[in-house]
Amino acid sequence: MSTCWYLHSFSLDRFKQVFGSATPEQEEKLLEFIEDSDEGYEDDDERELAVLLAKKILHGGISYKGKREDEKVMLDDIVTRAFHEMGLGEELEEKPISPEPVTLDLAEELIEHASPGGLISFLSEGRRFGTNEPAALLMGYFILTADEVRKLKSEVDELIANPSIQWKWPQVPEQAKDNISQPLGKIAGKSNIGLYAVLT
Repeated sequence: MSTCWYLHSFSLDRFKQVFGSATPEQEEKLLEFIEDSDEGYEDDDERELAVLLAKKILHGGISYKGKREDEKVMLDDIVTRAFHEMGLGEELEEKPISPEPVTLDLAEELIEHASPGGLISFLSEGRRFGTNEPAALLMGYFILTADEVRKLKSEVDELIANPSIQWKWPQVPEQAKDNISQPLGKIAGKSNIGLYAVLT
């Protein structure tokens, strides 16, 4: 099965509440997913650290500042678990917005022709929230604010409309429009809606 980017909208208001002022019920739900999941942490020390990190972001916001690399990797995993339907996806009002996932082939083709430093580059390795660091290799994700959603859409639209680009396959503009630009267009005008993208 190919690895792809899956795009989801979420409520920025609920995001601020969940990651900062989580209720006891929300904390319990995420910790159960971390501890009891089939893909949970088997080592007791790892499990204890994951629970500690989860509690910190639920009551103090997502922050990678001062973390060791192993803690950052673990935090990548916890953030993606939080957005999962078995985690706090419902509480975050997370909803899929793209009819088809964005393949890495499509992402790489867009990145190749995009201006350096743009948001399209996040389709390579993601971005750890609040940083400019890529997420861990197998835990790629990125979170965009409403303003960043509009900027990413603009970058994609600019590429699609550029007649001088020689794409590796002719379907690139159509696929980018259907699976990135149009879905982003549905949320780009809403100041309280952000984008969560996860590499799966």
